[in-house]
Amino acid sequence: MATSTGFTLTINRSRVEKGVQEVWGSLALAAGDYATNGLTLPLNSSEIRSRSLPLQIVIEGKNGWEYRYVDGTSLADGKVIIRGQQPTDATAGQIPLSEFANATALPASMTGDVVKLYSAFKFND
Repeated sequence: MATSTGFTLTINRSRVEKGVQEVWGSLALAAGDYATNGLTLPLNSSEIRSRSLPLQIVIEGKNGWEYRYVDGTSLADGKVIIRGQQPTDATAGQIPLSEFANATALPASMTGDVVKLYSAFKFND
């Protein structure tokens, strides 16, 4: 299968206060394979009125995956790294989360996850 085209952002709400634009939205993940170092999350929407990289992004899902945003060189090419717990033997105790494996098909628990996003940007008129 081809690498996933990444996330699609739907902006549900936005406000500007004290020079900061806050954005709330949801993310949809296209089917495909995972790519090491994350899948693209383009933030270059006409609704985001900033030319600067985000000040903060929080991404949360309901199906147990951990989503972490990593800045790109512009709003168009930031990445979301997805982590989960890799199966291990029962005697391993608690183990840290690891990045989803490269070139592995995204499971339905990921592509069907209800993923919410909060972000803050420096506001540019």
